Amino acid sequence: MASFVRAIPYRGNATDRGGRFPAETLAYGGDCDSKSSLLIGMLAHEGYNVSMLMFPKVRHTAVGVASDGPEYKNSGYIYIETTTVSPAGFIPDIVKDAERFLVIHYGDGDRRYP
Repeated sequence: MASFVRAIPYRGNATDRGGRFPAETLAYGGDCDSKSSLLIGMLAHEGYNVSMLMFPKVRHTAVGVASDGPEYKNSGYIYIETTTVSPAGFIPDIVKDAERFLVIHYGDGDRRYP
């Protein structure tokens, strides 16, 4: 699912009016929050314990999937980037040194990242 969302063209939101609806993201591409929202919806539908990871200082958004293994900064979630091709758990430079980030939980799934 992550590979599918990463293949959707990245289109920055020049007006900064917020994310797109999933159908708009599929049709026109999207920025980090639009693509992350789409992936979160897909994963939640499949029963995963999933959250949005928001980094206000650098204005970036990613996906977190509950993990018993590697996790991002003791959050309980493995980091999944939606804007570039990278393996789950890869932390891009833009958030590598982030001191503060928000974890916004979606759904009530119990599936976890293997």
